[in-house]
Amino acid sequence: CFITNGSYAYFSIDGVRIDGFGARALWMDNSVNRQDGFFLGRISRSIFKNGILGQKIGDSITFADVKVWGKNNVDLSGMPSNVSALGVTFQRGQITTENGFLILRDMDSVRIKDMWMEGNPTQPGYTVASAIQINNSHDVQIDGLMIAVPQNGSSAAPYQVIGMDQSKET
Repeated sequence: CFITNGSYAYFSIDGVRIDGFGARALWMDNSVNRQDGFFLGRISRSIFKNGILGQKIGDSITFADVKVWGKNNVDLSGMPSNVSALGVTFQRGQITTENGFLILRDMDSVRIKDMWMEGNPTQPGYTVASAIQINNSHDVQIDGLMIAVPQNGSSAAPYQVIGMDQSKET
């Protein structure tokens, strides 16, 4: 499902299953930097195979009871730093992927609550494996995170739970 370069306010994706694609199941593209690109949205009770990509998404977006599985992770970037994304929330979901779990860039007021993540924590493009990679983001709160990685002869290298680059966690 590819949603691109429009104004998507007060949107809802509820109760869908998207799989069978080689690319990401959900791709929200705001590469034209619209300040009103994606905001005030809720994605809930849905299953996505092969990850979610959100490029320069706006604020007040909630992922609730969402399951993501397959080869790709959940990779979200906010707007440029002067118009940062506020209020991105993940709650009561599961991310089971082969290439890291969650990457957040340029986000403010991120909430991760009651999430289960499992698989290989190696994030493509990063030298140290992190289950969650947070870059240039502020006011990140994590509560109730469960992580399971392969053990005993698996391909998972040593990893850190959270990798942070120019970010602040509270």
